[in-house]
Amino acid sequence: MEGVAPSWPFVGVVQLWAHSSGIPSGDADVVWWLRYWPWGSDAQTSRQVPLPGLAVGCSGGVGMVSHGEGGIEVGGALGIESGSYLVRWGEPARRLEGPSEALATEIGTRHSTLEAGAAGDVVWLAVDDRLTSYAMREPPRAQGDWWRIQARRDGALLVMTVHPANHECFSGVTWLVDGASGEVVACGANTWATRFVAPDSAARGAPVLPEPDEVGTYLDCGPRLDLALVPLRRWTG
Repeated sequence: MEGVAPSWPFVGVVQLWAHSSGIPSGDADVVWWLRYWPWGSDAQTSRQVPLPGLAVGCSGGVGMVSHGEGGIEVGGALGIESGSYLVRWGEPARRLEGPSEALATEIGTRHSTLEAGAAGDVVWLAVDDRLTSYAMREPPRAQGDWWRIQARRDGALLVMTVHPANHECFSGVTWLVDGASGEVVACGANTWATRFVAPDSAARGAPVLPEPDEVGTYLDCGPRLDLALVPLRRWTG
């Protein structure tokens, strides 16, 4: 049913999305939605839940957390964004008075579940004894605080978001990587608010990191991380 979240248990990608070209900021007429993309489904269709009244003044100020069977919380702090929303499974969105401690912590820290970092124009991921570096521009600058990175192994997917450190309101770029093969499923401009959700999303074993030429640079990705164009069922995780 359109307008309400799918039922629990759900396995797939949940993404904050605006129905406009690019990633808008500060436009009260833009309608933001949560899109739910099932993982491994035969039909590449999404369920969409509107977030009425959500206004994103800065794409770097929003976040998303999964409360498991309690639903998805998305948005930001009042005064920076227009607040946060809780979307329980099987229900429409409900606006909250303020973000939960979990969402506030997520926005404040952008905690990674994988070892990750940045130096100059290079971001890196480390798993076990392997460190892999990715240049966000060519030629890369060796010095400077240019990028913020968050990398999570959300069940089947490795989700890596890189955001300009000195332009917080610019769009970040998110890469979705099959954790079992290291293959890049999709990448594109995106807010921080994208998650892989599953009843048991704990990673099993170390993920396979993507190769640098698979990731490319910040500008090599699409103008939007539009999962309507990506058949997620092709990757089995």
